[in-house]
Amino acid sequence: MKKPLALLAVSLIFLMLPFQTSIQNIAAQEIPRPKDLVIASIWGPETVDPAWCYDTASAGIIMNVYDTLIRFAVDRSLPPEEQGLTDQFEPCLATEWVIAAPPHPDAPEYTNCTYYFKIREGVKWHDPKYGTVKPSDVEYSFERWMVLDRSGGPTWMIYEPLLGVHAANWSDPEWPQKIDHAVESNATHVWFNLKSPNYPPMIFMQVIAQSWASIMPNEWAYEHGCWPGEAHPEENPYTNETMTKYYDPEVSPLDDWPPGTGGKIECGSGPYKLVLLDEIEHIWKLERFPDYWKGWPAPGCNGYLETVTFYGIDEWGTRKTMFLAGDADFCYVPRAHLPELVTNWEENPTWEEEEYVPGIRCYPGLPSLVETNIFFNFKIETTGNPYIGEPPYDELHEKGIPYWFFDDVNVRKAFAYSFDWETYIREVLFGEAKQPSTPHVEGLAYDEYVWDVGEPDLDPESPDTLLPPPYDQPLLPNGSGPLPPVPKYYYDPEKAEEYFKAAYDGELWEKGFTFSILYNTGNEEREIAARMLKEHIESLNPKFHINVIEVDWPTYLKELVSKRLTLFIIGWLADYPDPHNWYYPYMHSTGTFSYFQSYSNPEVDKLIEAGVTETDDNKRIEIYWKLGNKYFEDAVSLPLFQVTIRHWERTWVAGWYYNPIYPGNFFYHIWKEYYIPQKPTVPTVPATLPYGVSIRLSSEFIDPATRGPAYGYIVFVQESSDGETWNNIGAVITDKNGRVDVSVTPPLGTTYYRLNFTGYKAPAPIREELTGTVLLSAVPFEEWMKTFNVYIPSEVTAQIKVETESLEDILSQALSPMQEDINTLSSKIDTLSSNIENLQAAINAMPSTSMVYGSLGLAIIALIIAIIAVAKK
Repeated sequence: MKKPLALLAVSLIFLMLPFQTSIQNIAAQEIPRPKDLVIASIWGPETVDPAWCYDTASAGIIMNVYDTLIRFAVDRSLPPEEQGLTDQFEPCLATEWVIAAPPHPDAPEYTNCTYYFKIREGVKWHDPKYGTVKPSDVEYSFERWMVLDRSGGPTWMIYEPLLGVHAANWSDPEWPQKIDHAVESNATHVWFNLKSPNYPPMIFMQVIAQSWASIMPNEWAYEHGCWPGEAHPEENPYTNETMTKYYDPEVSPLDDWPPGTGGKIECGSGPYKLVLLDEIEHIWKLERFPDYWKGWPAPGCNGYLETVTFYGIDEWGTRKTMFLAGDADFCYVPRAHLPELVTNWEENPTWEEEEYVPGIRCYPGLPSLVETNIFFNFKIETTGNPYIGEPPYDELHEKGIPYWFFDDVNVRKAFAYSFDWETYIREVLFGEAKQPSTPHVEGLAYDEYVWDVGEPDLDPESPDTLLPPPYDQPLLPNGSGPLPPVPKYYYDPEKAEEYFKAAYDGELWEKGFTFSILYNTGNEEREIAARMLKEHIESLNPKFHINVIEVDWPTYLKELVSKRLTLFIIGWLADYPDPHNWYYPYMHSTGTFSYFQSYSNPEVDKLIEAGVTETDDNKRIEIYWKLGNKYFEDAVSLPLFQVTIRHWERTWVAGWYYNPIYPGNFFYHIWKEYYIPQKPTVPTVPATLPYGVSIRLSSEFIDPATRGPAYGYIVFVQESSDGETWNNIGAVITDKNGRVDVSVTPPLGTTYYRLNFTGYKAPAPIREELTGTVLLSAVPFEEWMKTFNVYIPSEVTAQIKVETESLEDILSQALSPMQEDINTLSSKIDTLSSNIENLQAAINAMPSTSMVYGSLGLAIIALIIAIIAVAKK
């Protein structure tokens, strides 16, 4: 009888101890549009024709719907900020290649080397009517690119290595044949015959890995108004007369199909198809191509996107609302609005210390190969030009400007000294930028010979003049030097006035001017730059007038190409990270920007052309140093800033990575998920607990932004009586291991518990002192979280069911079986006692001769009765 009582006592002692429940099994609430990525940014694409495309908005679409021969490699072992590589490649439509081989036997005699690419078999086009990719389609796509050669386009990058020029030369009767022989193909391979001697292989590979080198089916392009190519020799006899019909059109036929409708069409082999491009509503949409040759999901990825939808929204407030509400996954955030999303902005945090609105992830401080400049138009087109004031346009006067207004270097220098770089970079860009002196941005080869890498070496009497050597610059590789750094312009109203008065022998200062500066809608940084320039220049002379006008991006580009812009503020993203890709577009007579500026200097052209093929580093450094100084001397354009990049996304986006020369995102590598919990286990609890006994709830959480331990996040302890309706009964802050471990006391009856990871970081003072185990009131946190007005799909642990009973009921249930045993024993004793009484009566009736035996029997009976008495007690 002692054994059951001992077991009961041990069990009660165990139950009275705090009970710990590990609830690691996490269930995510619904992520908005789990298979659709939504982007909120400013509009937008100009074209979907790869041969036409030379803007990032357009290339961001093209890189997802078309394939190229090769792609830039991605190293997923690195942090997302470093995964995109610019100097390593992976196969795409080409499965293997040989670079810079001896000239092909049938190549023209001027060929210096040949590049060979084996073409992948079985790659399907988006339109099944055209079958699969063939080597002849690759040849056609590159030759069509050279034939089209639209003004201000990217064709110079393929003409330069293949034919040693930067544009088509239709005055050469052999030009069609030269295009034909530059790219050749057979049943399995495509090869390129390069004329340019010593052309850097890395540059060639970087060029053909990007959107302008995309491949399309010859027959499809022909059926939609493009150059016929070799597939239709009857219509394309490779003569100047036939081929120039397709040269530099006003609009690509692929951006106006059917003709006159403005419809934009594509037929690529890439992972996504373009299903919508609405230039009125400013929306484009991509849809997954199920037959993509590389399969779904992408190798190494945990998921994929069915669709990608882009909304062009110029107004920041609307984009912000979408972003915080979870209606947008990527968002363009103007730098001026950083304090709205960086919650500890007032503390002046470093990038590593920044904290963001809950549910938002930011990658700050990404090194860019982007420079924004003010480009002067030396020869403005006056026909139909509303931006140059009133006529006449061939003389100086206050109500307009002549077409040659910026042809005087004094005017350009006056504008240069009118811009306040220091204030702009500090107040507008929050210090997240540098002022370059030339197009030779930081991050390119030889940048240390152009930028001032030490303390300024300037004459204090004339701060724009360098002191004599020694300088803080490095020596050249051969030990010579150092070369003084290229000087910069700076804000100096007195110098600005001096140069304005010198312009046109003082006539400009006396007569004044009026003109307009344009910026693309939604680009606040360019708008502010234009308004700062207006304010500073107008303050110098009451006869100086500048208007600032916004237009949409496609309109801005059209006006730029037409040469109607007086000056234009625009950025340049490197096509490839080499100085040549900067000095050519900025200073060469046929360069992307300098052509539209009408800037031309034959000596500069020679230096640029020599620089790309020069193999001696010492000579190449001197070339680019000379170009940098010439750029400053002529004030060709004004380098405003080289900014660091920020990428903004919701924390449920996965797979994003940075490549500094990507024009957009490669969506094949992106998917949505929240986070994967560590060590998932199923919780276990006893069937019943005594009322008043506390239990412990513990779990570990992953930071949805960093994928590391979720330190400092608010976790609600939730209680329910039915497992359906939940109430927050407290809050706890995760510790540095992302863990919480709190004690709760269940009420009498059946109760359910779970932990709700909110995704909100607690205010700094609280998370530094009260983390991990301290149960706090939930109410203040609920009210605080409402102030953000942001949607976050919280993470909830698996629920546990707890049943409690009073100690009296538990003891009653435990002792009930013992009472039954005692009652049974008592009944049996009563029966035995009756039998003994009967036995005693029988003994008394026995004869006297049997008394001895009877006395012995009575003794035994007495002993039994004594035992029964003890037992009953």
